[in-house]
Amino acid sequence: QYHLDQDSPVSGQIIYADRGTEWFGHIKEYLVEEVGFAEKEVAIFHGGVSKGKREKIKEAFLDNSIKVVIGSSTMREGVDLQKHGSVIYVCYIDWNPTDVHQLFGRIWRFGNKFSHVRIAVPLIENSSDIFTWQKLSEKMSRLNSIWSRAGSTKLFEESELNAEELKKGLIND
Repeated sequence: QYHLDQDSPVSGQIIYADRGTEWFGHIKEYLVEEVGFAEKEVAIFHGGVSKGKREKIKEAFLDNSIKVVIGSSTMREGVDLQKHGSVIYVCYIDWNPTDVHQLFGRIWRFGNKFSHVRIAVPLIENSSDIFTWQKLSEKMSRLNSIWSRAGSTKLFEESELNAEELKKGLIND
């Protein structure tokens, strides 16, 4: 089952997954039938959707007529959803820290009407998610080390990613 955070604003939610796009229709159906969104308030955004339709989805999200976008990596770059974006659920953990930062940048950027946004990365118990998250954390830490030596500021806060603690909490088998 899929659950949207009831404490977050009704609009501006993004669900991101890079695999399983064939299930996006089922997620939309659940959001309409069980959560209560209108059919036209939920959009699906992936590589199989025409560029013209993707542009219409983006515009409708920005004018707040679409409340939830279910999307794949197609929306990772060049799609600004920040105006009404309040939360993004990242259901596929990418291996590349730059790609992750690009994805977070869809809503976490200047121009968003919300002073705070949420980025939720659900990790599945007894799955490879935590190992992927740990490797991503290690890469972010290494990149931050390189950037800090070069005098640049950190793009990632590794204090937010305690992979060892997460791994111990999620793996019990």
